[in-house]
Amino acid sequence: MLLDDRPTKVREIAETVGITKERVGYILREELDMKKLCARWVPTMLTANQKRTRRKISEECFERFNKKKRFCVSIYYSG
Repeated sequence: MLLDDRPTKVREIAETVGITKERVGYILREELDMKKLCARWVPTMLTANQKRTRRKISEECFERFNKKKRFCVSIYYSG
C-alpha cells in the first residue's frame, strides 16, 4: 500500500488490514525500518544511487535559489 501511495495514513492501513494503528506504526518503524517524512513513509536507509540523486536534486535547487534569491525572498516576506 505504501509503495503505491506514500502519503497513506496509518489509520487507513489499520482499517484495511484490520489491526490497530499502534501495531501498524510499530511494523512500519521497527520491522520495515521506515520513518515519516513530509507526510510520506520513506525507508530510513537509502541506496548509494538514491543518495547521489538526492544530492544532485538538492544542488540544483540550491543553484536555482541563488540565481533567483531576491524573487524567493520577496515571496517569503509578502506572505
